[in-house]
Amino acid sequence: MDSNQAGRAGEFYIAYVLEKNGIECHHVDLQGTDLWCQLENGKMFTVQVKSATTPFRNKGRWIYSFCLTTAKKADFTIYLALDQERFVVETAEQVGKRKSKQITPKAFTTAKKAEGIELLKGFFASDGNEAK
Repeated sequence: MDSNQAGRAGEFYIAYVLEKNGIECHHVDLQGTDLWCQLENGKMFTVQVKSATTPFRNKGRWIYSFCLTTAKKADFTIYLALDQERFVVETAEQVGKRKSKQITPKAFTTAKKAEGIELLKGFFASDGNEAK
């Protein structure tokens, strides 16, 4: 699978998981944004999906590497380990101005995946204010 195929597969996998968890998703092809998402309360946010198919060995340790060179940042970036079907979610503030991110395979846990979904679902509190 080349990087374009992996990226596209990752975008649709994340859309599937989010839809399954009550977050409506629309796939878009915009710089820095892959998904427009809407919560049950009508509030919307954007997601950029970064996919990696397998880890590789770098300086004696296994990592997944993600390129973050897009100038425009979505509200959230989801780092997906396709081979594990697990992901880690970061806010735009957490991503900051980094150009890349490396994550070890053991960081992709079921708990992190669930935590990420809750972070997305809690982006806006029900009263319309952003969740802290």
